[in-house]
Parts: sequence; structure tokens; C-alpha cells
Amino acid sequence: YTTSLSRNDGVTIAMRNLVELASVELVGKLVKVPYWKCIAANPTDPLVKAEVEDWFEGMMSNPAELFAYFQYQMSIRGTYKGAVDGKPTQALSKSIKDYKTAMGVTPNAELNADFLLAYLNADHNAAMARLEVEQANTKATPSVAIAAQLRSSANSYKVGEAVAFTVSANTPSHAHCFMVDDNKAILRVLPNRFQRDSYVDASKSIRIPGERGGFTLSASAKEEVVECYVTHKDLVNELPSSIKSVDLEPLQGVRSLDEVRAVFQKLSGSPISVARIAIQGRK
Repeated sequence: YTTSLSRNDGVTIAMRNLVELASVELVGKLVKVPYWKCIAANPTDPLVKAEVEDWFEGMMSNPAELFAYFQYQMSIRGTYKGAVDGKPTQALSKSIKDYKTAMGVTPNAELNADFLLAYLNADHNAAMARLEVEQANTKATPSVAIAAQLRSSANSYKVGEAVAFTVSANTPSHAHCFMVDDNKAILRVLPNRFQRDSYVDASKSIRIPGERGGFTLSASAKEEVVECYVTHKDLVNELPSSIKSVDLEPLQGVRSLDEVRAVFQKLSGSPISVARIAIQGRK
């Protein structure tokens, strides 16, 4: 957020500044991010503390929202590997403890307004750097090899009929799935804007498209291929922008699934499982 002090702009620039300031505050409150940093407000200001306490109390009235919030936050920090489903788990508790340690605060699993305030005002670059050092010191190759499967919802499809797939694995893991459509374009179909979570539970499968819909895949007269790369850790923050920048649209600069597969194999640090299925509609 910036402003101009030129008197020549008069009322117009003043109105624009007010709209910009209101937008920063509105979006910040909506998605619960520390918008006060954008306007150089003091993070220790009592008004900031009161704002965060209101956020926490609001989420506490619906515990599933609170847990889902921290599941998502811990997943993007790299300490949580589970589903973002709003359910408290030991994995979430451990991830919070680990991140508190990286932040330099008391490493417990307690969630309260004080922790939310500390988290929002934390130096996450420094915390993430400490996490990376700790993870490098304790890094070990996962003992369970991933065996992933990709199945279609039907044995065959008519041209134009809606197609669905399920991906599953024998151990908790993360799946990224890509499709080569009938025009030979490559699209990322999981995770996507309607299914943001790549986590695959060992006891469940992920359906593509999801049960809530959002998009459809239709059988074509030409062969189409879906290929999933299943890894022990979530690689979303390490993928190049050409692969993670868009979903459900042709990837720019990516010529084949071989290129995508090679990226996952390089970044994984351990063997990945590749599941593949081809679909061609019948007339």
C-alpha cells in the first residue's frame, strides 16, 4: 500500500487511497492474513491483538474451521502431511509443535489467540530455514515403498461421456496427476482449484474430478492419458512454475509427460510411484 502526497491530485487520489486501504483490510480479514504489515502498523498494537483475538474466537465457535486453518498453514510450512479436513489428529499436533520450535516459542500443541498472533507476525523465512536444517539432520529414506494405483470409474465410455478416475496408495503419500488430452495438451488435474489437497490416505482413494464436481472430463474419440506421480512428501512448493502455476489448462512450455515425470523423480529424494491409465471413447 502506498500513497501520494501531491496536492495537485486532490480528492481523486484521496478517494483512491481510501479504496486501496479498505481493500487491503477487507481481503486481510477475509483470508486471515496479517494485513497490518501492508500498512506499516505496529504488530504489538492493542488493536491488532484485539483483531486476532476476534479471528480466533470466531474460528473456535466452529472447531473444524480452526483445525482446517492450521492444517493448511502447517502444510504450506512443510510440517503437516495429512488431509485438510478440519479434524484434530496427532499428525497436526506434532506439526504445530515442530513449527513452534522453529519459531522459537514453547513447543506444545496448544492453539490459542496468543499463538495465532505470534504465528501471523513470525519471520517465516527464518523459521523455514531452521526447519530445513532440522529436517536435513534427521532425514531418512522412507522404509515403505509406494505402490499407487489409478483406476477409471467404468470399463469403457462413449464419446462425450463424463470420465472419472480414482488414485490410491498403500501408504500415506501425495499425488499429482496430469492429463494428455485429445489435442496432445498437458493439463494438471490434481491438485486443482476444486481439490487443493494432494494428500492420499492409505485407507482412502481420491476421485478426479471430486465428488463436489467443479469441472468435468469427457471421453474423446482420440486416446487420452492420465498419469499420477505419487511421492512420500508434498512437492508443491518445490515444483517449477511451469508445472504448478495453472490447473485444468494446457501447461505452457511442457512438451511431454516424460518431462513432468523427470521433475518429480528429481525432486522427490526417494523412489516415486507412477500410475497411468489411458481412455478412448467408443462411438
